[in-house]
This record gives sequence, C-alpha cells and structure tokens, in this order.
Amino acid sequence: TMEMVDRFLSTPNPVAREALHDRCQFQLVTIASLYIAIKVNEKFVFGSESFAAVSQGVYSVEDIEGMELSILEGLSWRVCAPTSVGMAYNILSLVLPHVSLQESTWAFILDEVRFQCEFAVRDYYFTTQRRSTVALAAVFDTLDLLDQQDHRVIFQALQLVIRWSPQDLLAARTRLLLLLDDNDAVSEEDKIMS
Repeated sequence: TMEMVDRFLSTPNPVAREALHDRCQFQLVTIASLYIAIKVNEKFVFGSESFAAVSQGVYSVEDIEGMELSILEGLSWRVCAPTSVGMAYNILSLVLPHVSLQESTWAFILDEVRFQCEFAVRDYYFTTQRRSTVALAAVFDTLDLLDQQDHRVIFQALQLVIRWSPQDLLAARTRLLLLLDDNDAVSEEDKIMS
C-alpha cells in the first residue's frame, strides 16, 4: 500500500502535489491506496462504504472513490508491479520449452532463484535496480550452482528468449553474490559460537 502511495506522490499529478502539503489529503491518498490494494490482492473486498464508515465520517464514499480514480489515473493504472521473483519465474517459463531437465533440477532452480530474489531485499542497492535485472542476476547466479551440462543448456535457451545488459547484470550478480557470501559467513560464525 505504501509503495503505491509513494509512487503516486512521486507523479506530477496535481492531486498528488496537494497531498504532499495537506495532511487530510495525504490520509485520503493512503486510505484510497489501501482500498485499491485490497481490491487487487484479496479475495474478500471491503466496499468504499466500509472505508467511509471506518473514517468516522471524515471521508465520504465519493471522496474515497474519487481519490481511487485519481491514483489509478496518476499511476496510469499500473498498480500491480511485478516482483523480481515474478520476473524470474516469467523468464524461466520462457526458457522451459527450450530445455529438457529433470523435475528435481527445475525445483532446485525455482527455489534458489526465489531465495536469492527475496534475499536481495536486504541490500538497498537492489531497490535501485530494475526488477528484471535482479531476477536475471538470481537466475545466472543459480546457473553457476548447476552441473556444466544443465548450465550450458539453460544459458543457451536464455540467449534465445531474452536480451540483457551485460554491465547492469554483472554489477547486480556481483553484489548479490557478495550479499549471499556475507550471509554464509555470518551463518558459519553463528554455528561456531553455538
């Protein structure tokens, strides 16, 4: 929800500019963002009437729905930004038809890529990178953990289905490997101390 608020407030939208200087408008942006997030991500949806009731009459149904529309228009309706894990899975799904690997190998790849993408959030650097760059860094780092044959087959398939910036990818891979190595070192220290 706050990610949506931040993105909206970063737009040149006049409503967003007003919310930066008006506490009530900011609060309404936050309530409307929560309303949008629930509508997009949850199975059970609260109506705008419920949000108006929770605000104890400070905001009406029309206020909330009007702000919802302002936010959606301000974000060009882009409210479901993909995560690096989602991007990695999409990239791997493009590779899948071009390779023939054991199910256990695919399971390992998916688990390791997910772990690395999720682990990357511990380093601010990765928030400044495109999600696809983080995803590819995790995929390529995972490839290095596979046997040579599987590595080669997947790498060739990746070359068929995507293009990447070697410079950005190398920097992200190096940073992710350092982060993972630091974590392994801390884990070893914890074992020794126990």
